[in-house]
Amino acid sequence: MTFKFPVGPSKGRCNICGQETDLTENHVPPKAWAQGIALRVSSVADAISGEKKPRSHKMPNGVCFRSICRTCNGSVLSRYDKALVSMSRQVTEILRDRSKVTYNQSIRIQPQLVARGVLGHLSSVGLNRYDERHSQHLFDDRSDLLRQVRLHYWVYPYSGRTVLRDFGLGILGGKGSSAIYVLKAYPLAFVNRPGFRRHLAAINYGLGGGGYEHEAVHR
Repeated sequence: MTFKFPVGPSKGRCNICGQETDLTENHVPPKAWAQGIALRVSSVADAISGEKKPRSHKMPNGVCFRSICRTCNGSVLSRYDKALVSMSRQVTEILRDRSKVTYNQSIRIQPQLVARGVLGHLSSVGLNRYDERHSQHLFDDRSDLLRQVRLHYWVYPYSGRTVLRDFGLGILGGKGSSAIYVLKAYPLAFVNRPGFRRHLAAINYGLGGGGYEHEAVHR
C-alpha cells in the first residue's frame, strides 16, 4: 500500500470540536514522542497479509492526519501532550540504559491528562469522525473519563506503530463485540479495555505484529 501523508483535506469538519473550518496537521503520536528512535508504520492490510516481513515505511514524526482545527490542535491537545510526552520520555530513558531495567520500576504521571492525550490523538484518526462523547472529555478535564473508559498500557520496545480507531472485534460463534482504540508506538502501547479477555489477547498478538515485531533502534 502506498502511503501519502498528511491524510485529509485543507477544509472540513474538525474531529474534536465539530466545527466546519480550516484543518491542520496532527501527528499521532505527537512529534515530541520518543525522539531519536527509528520507527516504522505499515497498513493494517499489509500487517495481516501473512507476509513474514510486511511492507513498512519510516515515520519518525508519527502518522499525520489533517483532521482537526488549529484551536483543537493547539490549545486543546497541547496541554495533554505535555503529560503524554513526559510519560514516554521517562520510559524511554529507562529503556536506553538496560542497567536501569529492573523488575520494579516507577515513573510519575498524570493519569487523567495522559488518558485525554491518548483519546485526543486517536480522535484525529480518520476524516469527518466527530464524536460528541470524545469532545466532552477533551474540553472538560474534570469529566469522568476514566470511570467510563478502562485504558490499558504497557511497555512497548518495538519499532512498529499501530494506530487504530473504532476497530470492531468479535469472536466467531460467540456473542458480543468490542470497539477498539489502539495506539502503539515505542516506548508505550495503549488500548481501551475490550468487552472480554480473549479480545485483549487478540490485540496483543495480532495487532502487535503476530511475532514479526523488532526491537526499536536507538540512534
